[in-house]
Amino acid sequence: MAGLTDVSLGNCTVLHLTASADYDTPVLTLASLGDLSEESNLIEIPEYCRDVVRTMAGSTTPSTLEVTINMDPDDPAFVLLDSLYVSGLDNAMKVEMLAVGEATGGIGSFVTFEGKVTAHTFTNSFDEIRQKTYTISIQTKLSALTANATI
Repeated sequence: MAGLTDVSLGNCTVLHLTASADYDTPVLTLASLGDLSEESNLIEIPEYCRDVVRTMAGSTTPSTLEVTINMDPDDPAFVLLDSLYVSGLDNAMKVEMLAVGEATGGIGSFVTFEGKVTAHTFTNSFDEIRQKTYTISIQTKLSALTANATI
């Protein structure tokens, strides 16, 4: 196992989507990737003769993920993200964080989840590269950070 071993740069990050096999479509034109987070709802348990109300964790609320890509209509990831938006289907996704200079599957770690593309926005500013931002609603708990299995 070859996971991240120290502090590393976030510019070595790849989002993988699933077309026909798990995580087979990397987003190679990734311009920005938002934060992944989830928060458990707390349930208060009131009891007599206690100074402090106890709490227990309830259901988990995952975040939404903003993904901005440089627009290339021929890119398989662009086509897949658009089709996922139109279909409204969940998709297995993986965010892979790599050590500097590593290719996908190299030294690094990843988090997986199921996501649904729920919104998209085009940018069309003068003298700037055209980009498209997708909002992904995370539908499952985030996996634990897992080291890439490298040979």
